[in-house]
Order: sequence, then structure tokens, then C-alpha cells
Amino acid sequence: MPPGIDERALIEFLLSIRVNGGPDAEFAGYLDREFRRFVFTWSLCADLKGRCLEVGAAPYFMTAILKAFADVELTLSNYSQGPEKTETHIVQWRPPGSEALTSHHFTHDIFNVEFDRLPYPDDSFDSVLLCEVLEHLTADPMAALVELRRVLKPGGRLILTTPNAACLRNVLRMLGGKSVTDRYSAYGPYGRHNREYTRDEVVSLVEASGFSVTRVFTANVIFQRKRHLLANALGEALFMLFAPQRARALGQYSFVSAEKRAGGKLRRPDWLYRSYADADMAFD
Repeated sequence: MPPGIDERALIEFLLSIRVNGGPDAEFAGYLDREFRRFVFTWSLCADLKGRCLEVGAAPYFMTAILKAFADVELTLSNYSQGPEKTETHIVQWRPPGSEALTSHHFTHDIFNVEFDRLPYPDDSFDSVLLCEVLEHLTADPMAALVELRRVLKPGGRLILTTPNAACLRNVLRMLGGKSVTDRYSAYGPYGRHNREYTRDEVVSLVEASGFSVTRVFTANVIFQRKRHLLANALGEALFMLFAPQRARALGQYSFVSAEKRAGGKLRRPDWLYRSYADADMAFD
């Protein structure tokens, strides 16, 4: 947990978030499902300092946590199909221990992280957050990671979170003859999970993109029914008996912290890419 706050107070803090005065019912449902993910993500961010780029900042839950508890200077970005290069949102929340709403004007940059050159010079940031974005990319996730690496300072940190394709729930669904791919979305291709990754695949992809992974774990976040909790406990117990190494990789989400390493030559991994003429990717 962030310093000086307990779980109930943190939930109340996040429930107070309002974006452009919009309705809060959808936010409350999202937070109810995902609260534990924010806590696990914070555990990777607690020691961050300096300039931090948050890719895909909306709906600003991690933004608010970082503003309230971390010693970072935030730059925010989102994706939009419109022609604008920047947008400004008014985000309100009640700081912990306060009864009054405070307003924050967040100007965020608009770009497509897997196709655009980011509007920042080389070596601009001490850290980058890429939380719940990787699984939405449609064409070239490695290009996105290499571009994020470019704007990180030497030794800078990448914090990445993404759903775990090999979580226990998906394993059980496959055994039951059900698909684990995401549904089509009315918001278009980027509104769905286009490619989820196992824990080991995330590590492989991040390292192939010019980073050294310093910490990785999976964790369960969502238990909407008691029977899910029971099934998960029984499944994990069986894996601990027969495949203990895999038992530590069954969480619903993967959490990764990695550092930018020195330059060289990159190659798109063949387990993820095919029919690419430029399989090698040079970087400084």
C-alpha cells in the first residue's frame, strides 16, 4: 500500500475521481474489479523519481495514485482517432484525509504508441508506465517498446502490466472446451484484447526490445464470485503438487519492472512475428 493510507481509505480516494464531471457508475464498477491491480502496480512504482511518462493514462486511477504518493513529474498520453495532438481533461478527486474535491487540469499527448514516433527527444524520461496497453496493440508491439526505450534515459525503468494469457482461469476454460480470446468491441480494434501474453512471453518480448527485466510476478486481482475463489484455490493446489514451477505463473495479471540496457541489435522473436522482411531492428 502507499505510505500512510489503508485499503479502505485508498478505495475511497479512488472512488472520488471524476473526469470532466462525467458519471461515476462505470468507474466504480471498474475499480471494484481492478483495485488489487492498482495496488500491485504501485508496488513497482513506489521508488520512482524524476520524469515519468504514463502511456494510456485514462481513466487516471494510477495517475491519481502517483500524483498523491510518488515523487515524480508526470507526462500523460492517451490514444484517440481524432486529429488532435493534445487534449485536456479536468480530473477531480478528494485527497486522502480531505472532504473537498480538488481539480487537476491534465493535458495529455495523443499518439498511437505502435505506429507513431513519440513527440519527445531521446533520453527524456526516468520511467515509463505501460499499464494495460500491450494487449490492445494490433500490429507491432515490439516497435512500441523500442520507441518507449528510446525516450527513456540510460538505466530508466519500464513498468508494464498486462493480463496473463496462461492464468488459471484460462487454463480451466480451455480444459472445459471454451475459448479464451476476447470479444469484439463496439469501440473498434483497440477496444478489445487483440493478443494476450503469458508471463514468460512478456519477459521474452521486453528483453528482445532492449530491456533487462529486474522483477516479474503474476497475481490474482478479480474474484467476482466465491466459487471462482474456491476453484482457483483448488487449481493452484493441484499445480503445486504436479507442476510447482507453473503454479507461480497462474495469476490473472503479469507485472514487470525492467531497465533500459545498452544499445545493440534487436530481432523480432519468431514466436510472435512472421513474414517480416525487416526482422532485425537496429537501435542506439
